[in-house]
Amino acid sequence: MGDSASVSKPVPGWGESLFLFGVATIGEFLALAGWYWLRKDHPFLALLVLLFGFVVERYVVVHWLDVPKKVITPGGNLRSLWLVVAGVTIAEIIVWTVWVQLADAHEPWFAAAMLVVGIHLVHGYEVALLQHRELQPTWKDPGVVVLTALEAGGGVWALWLAVGGRVFFPLVVLLLSLLIEHTLQVFALKKDAEAAMPQAVAAG
Repeated sequence: MGDSASVSKPVPGWGESLFLFGVATIGEFLALAGWYWLRKDHPFLALLVLLFGFVVERYVVVHWLDVPKKVITPGGNLRSLWLVVAGVTIAEIIVWTVWVQLADAHEPWFAAAMLVVGIHLVHGYEVALLQHRELQPTWKDPGVVVLTALEAGGGVWALWLAVGGRVFFPLVVLLLSLLIEHTLQVFALKKDAEAAMPQAVAAG
């Protein structure tokens, strides 16, 4: 997916890349924060907010890499891009929802473990899809582990602070963890896409 994108057009420069991923960060941050605060009184609205934020985040990646309408999944199947995006987005919504329900049921450690595992599975699938890699090696990739630690760790820490009565600091923790995660994604994806460009030119 990343290689296919690099053939169609060059990856945007650092300024545009960081701006786009800044938009993705704000989208995901507002989605998670809004969902958390709305989930008890307005559960349906909370899910819509979460869905919207995750769609914004993934649309940024699709636009940034100029991903084609048909992609090859890690399982080797040709699928519609938006079908894959929908599946991954729904999977992530389920992960976050299960996590907070377990935490609300006073199972914080089990909840945290479920969040880490779930987010890592989603991250691994996304990276394998973008880089045309197999799933097993991708899940063991240190870079993917770091991304998971940032997002899941930020979520767990933010919830712990929120349960303790804090309002401002949980938001700061969540925002910073997502910002660092997305900045690292820019560097990694941009490096991979630019490295693939000379190969694509030579092959053409």
